[in-house]
Amino acid sequence: PLADGSIRIRYLTHHTIAEFVGTSREIVTFLMNRLRRAGLLRYSRKHIDIYSQAMREALRQRGVHMPATLGALTSTAAG
Repeated sequence: PLADGSIRIRYLTHHTIAEFVGTSREIVTFLMNRLRRAGLLRYSRKHIDIYSQAMREALRQRGVHMPATLGALTSTAAG
């Protein structure tokens, strides 16, 4: 974790994320920009900084609960 509470992930490209989740790089870039404008992350060519507490709260408000440690997401809305 960094001093501002974010978690830094180095050298992860939008292309790599797109391949991992099975979508296009353009879609990843669009969504990353939305998350950035919402203040949930920031990124550059060298790294992505995720504000995990803010991300966790935004997900909680939408009915998705993320454990404090790394793990699978569980949704209260899923059925």
